[in-house]
Amino acid sequence: MVRVIVAATPGPDVFAEPSTISMPVRDGRPLGDFTLARLKAANLGPITLCIMGHSTELAELAAHHGIEHVSGGSFGELATATLARHGDDTAILVDGRAGLISPTVLRAQLARHVASGAKLTFAPFAA
Repeated sequence: MVRVIVAATPGPDVFAEPSTISMPVRDGRPLGDFTLARLKAANLGPITLCIMGHSTELAELAAHHGIEHVSGGSFGELATATLARHGDDTAILVDGRAGLISPTVLRAQLARHVASGAKLTFAPFAA
């Protein structure tokens, strides 16, 4: 099965600014809200928000969208553990800051990956 894994880094960042994914961009909604809404509407597969570190705010954002979240480790550790726990064999890795993510481009990239028979495909940014 295909799983969409979204990377999220909680703030503050190195400049003591809030996390980009948590910053309001329109109507007070955080950027991550748009990313998760587009991915959920695309229906590419189950979604997991991987929070590198801990963030109540990002956990609440995941809950608002009814998606799973995991937190506490590096993105690689969290993504690998998530795939193993669910028995998934393919992951679409998405940057949580990609509020303009294109489901059409993601589907095309996934189809190309599956057709190639590759174990790993580094796809160009899908925005």
